[in-house]
Amino acid sequence: MLFFFENERKKKAARTAKTEHVGTPAVGGPFCLIDHDGRPVTDQNWKDQYKLIYFGFTNCPDICPAELARMTNALTLLGMNVKD
Repeated sequence: MLFFFENERKKKAARTAKTEHVGTPAVGGPFCLIDHDGRPVTDQNWKDQYKLIYFGFTNCPDICPAELARMTNALTLLGMNVKD
């Protein structure tokens, strides 16, 4: 029994110690997305304006309200007019 648990502990340690890197995320730059009405939207739609693109959660009773508050605070700090 001791051998089994020691072996499982070593396997778990090996799995958690293994970190895989697949590159650097492409953050910023040109983009093309589809809005909630099905129309294409690109970075050129908001040229020379601040952009905040948020990909929400499918079920978020706890997370979304906190994230929306963070976005509101960020926009307020930037001097943007935030509607309730």
